[in-house]
Amino acid sequence: MIFTRGARRFAAAVAAVVSFSFIAPAQAVIMGDYAQPGDFPSIVAIADSAIYANEGSFTNASFCAGVLIGPRLVLTAAHCVVEYPKATMVPRINMPSELVVGGGVTGLDQMKGAQVAHVLRIDPSGEYLFSLLTSNGDSSVDDVAILQIDATIPGTAPISLATAADVAAAKAVPTQLRTAGWGDLSPQARGTYIDALIKTVVTSVGDAQCSNPDSTFSVSSPDGLKSATFHGLNSTDAAYFDATYMLCAIGVTNNGDVTDTCLGDSGGPLITTVDGIETVVGVTSWGPIVGSQSCALDEPSIYANASRARALLEMYQAPTPTVVTTPTSFTITAKRWDYNLGGWTFYVVDGVNTSGSCVAEPDPVTGVATCTVTGLNPKSYYKVHAEPFTGRTSFDSRLILAQVQPVVPSNVKILGKVTKKILTKTIARISLSLYANSNRAVITRYTVTCVSGKSKIVRASQTSSFTVPNLLRGKTYACAATATNEMGTSLPRKFVVAA
Repeated sequence: MIFTRGARRFAAAVAAVVSFSFIAPAQAVIMGDYAQPGDFPSIVAIADSAIYANEGSFTNASFCAGVLIGPRLVLTAAHCVVEYPKATMVPRINMPSELVVGGGVTGLDQMKGAQVAHVLRIDPSGEYLFSLLTSNGDSSVDDVAILQIDATIPGTAPISLATAADVAAAKAVPTQLRTAGWGDLSPQARGTYIDALIKTVVTSVGDAQCSNPDSTFSVSSPDGLKSATFHGLNSTDAAYFDATYMLCAIGVTNNGDVTDTCLGDSGGPLITTVDGIETVVGVTSWGPIVGSQSCALDEPSIYANASRARALLEMYQAPTPTVVTTPTSFTITAKRWDYNLGGWTFYVVDGVNTSGSCVAEPDPVTGVATCTVTGLNPKSYYKVHAEPFTGRTSFDSRLILAQVQPVVPSNVKILGKVTKKILTKTIARISLSLYANSNRAVITRYTVTCVSGKSKIVRASQTSSFTVPNLLRGKTYACAATATNEMGTSLPRKFVVAA
């Protein structure tokens, strides 16, 4: 398993396996500064719900960080929410009830009450889970996960999620990146924790330099006045580096000290600016250990590629919305737990023109979003576009097209009169024309059933005009007409005839 190799820091996973508790933090910022309120409105702390319930704050309960990519969606490291027990050798995803999320303040001791949300669902990367199984827990591939929380947290704001191109650009040239966390302040990971959020600036390192144990490179401080020389990952750790899923970074302060994330910062964001918008490109994941030192080495630390979370977000995209129509309105319903991206805007489109729209904030528990667009032309065809809105989240919205939905036939009517023709002294027949509303769905069958005493006659036709023969003269029949299409059969239209 990774953490037994003495080459990487994965203390969140260690704590999970040893005690099924999250007291021990995972991956803290070395030689950083105190973050001020508003510096990182998207960052959140992830904590053990039992410890929080017992102590009333996140001081001892917090073990990882995360970043809001939607009002109620948290991006974090998968190893923060997945255990790998030695007894079973099978990954275990934590139960949502085991975790709580706090934010909107910089102090862990301030995270209580409205600053805390409960977790409703946890989705780690499938590739991460598969890599754990195939490597007996010794893997960090695609170390990303998404948590759904039950409420927005005051004082927080989502951050834009990087595209693959954004991450590639950050790797291509040395790029200064902001990060923060509540982790260990000691390079030896001695458990030196404080309640305050600590921030720093690190610089990205190219994949080739990071993964080559023989490489050397220089990193400058934010003011450009200081610099330090670093080496690529040592040969043991370089074997674990995968450029598809990871990026490397290390920093130098304006005083010339090495600055780095450390134990307890796992899941926290690595932030750059893309087109003027703050964007998360990485998630604090792991780093080398040399001798007794775990952090701020002369080797870079490793961050999960945040753009990989877009694959997870695909599961949040809603299915084709259900559209229930009247001649002049659409009632639109979408259901899926991705509502926590913030909500849905439904556009009703006639050709290329938007004929109406409505906004739905789905129920925070059921995930059902419903709204109605009115004022439509009953003789026009429309399509419905469902688009999630995500605050500042920038992942691509997938427009979902839905043709006007057919409905079960309804309101069966008899056009004109039911006419009777006497065929013999004992037999008569009736003729009639029927109509039913089916919202442009073809009616495949009309059926008329006539009953008198024990006598029952059933007649079906693919056309709306047909006859019901063999009625016994002198008897009164209770009849019912129905219409059927691909959606089902209508309620019966009842009428009485005398043969």
